[in-house]
Amino acid sequence: MVASSTDYTVGSASTATVTVNDDDDPPITTPVVSITGGRGITEGGTASFTLTATLAPQGDFAITGQTGTKMVTIGATGTATLTVATADDNTDEADSSITATIQTGHGYTVATSPDNGASVTVADNDEPVVSIAGGSGITEGGVATFTLTATPALQSDITVQVDVADSGNFATTGQTGTKMVTIGATGTATLTVTTADDNTDEADGSITVTIQIGNGYTVATSPDNGASVTVADNDAAPGVPMVSISDAQAHEDDRLMIFTVSLSPAAKQTVYA
Repeated sequence: MVASSTDYTVGSASTATVTVNDDDDPPITTPVVSITGGRGITEGGTASFTLTATLAPQGDFAITGQTGTKMVTIGATGTATLTVATADDNTDEADSSITATIQTGHGYTVATSPDNGASVTVADNDEPVVSIAGGSGITEGGVATFTLTATPALQSDITVQVDVADSGNFATTGQTGTKMVTIGATGTATLTVTTADDNTDEADGSITVTIQIGNGYTVATSPDNGASVTVADNDAAPGVPMVSISDAQAHEDDRLMIFTVSLSPAAKQTVYA
């Protein structure tokens, strides 16, 4: 508008208008959908995901997700929840995850990465239970055998800690104490303990192996957490003669086969063997 003044006269057209065009993009009217994952779960639980539409839609619309194609409806609140149930099996396996990824569709725009997908961790709850069994009894100088078994079946190797004890003085050097045993996919492993054949008369004894607590497995309840193998002494007491027998000596035409029976040391009286 032209202001009046003593220096001039304002004409009849005292005002003028100029149109200003906006050069900015129009406001977004298509909702952008993003997704977030809930807390990690243990197998058998339900993984939860929250989908959010910004701007909030004026009405319901559906989007797709995975695993497999799922349809999730987001209403006027602007959010929706997707749940994925997991199975509680009896198989030892590595921890894993459930991932949901938004797919393109009609009526919405997918958020840019990483907001277009989310994962929920799934922890395995099946630690194998490890038990142990001992083999047959042995005589000193033999090898005691133990079998460790993991249940359920393993998806990967586990290392089990055991304690080897000697009741008596039979195990050879380095055979007792803490040992590590690896159980593979077969679910079983063998532990052997070598004994010494000495010349000392001693009471019979045993080799005992006990499973210790460790990572990646559970110890079986008693008595399956330990096992023993008996070890028999083969040495005569001092002064007590030992009986031995040699192979038979015979010739082709002989009708008799002669075996030689010996005592060591010599007996002071008659010995009937």
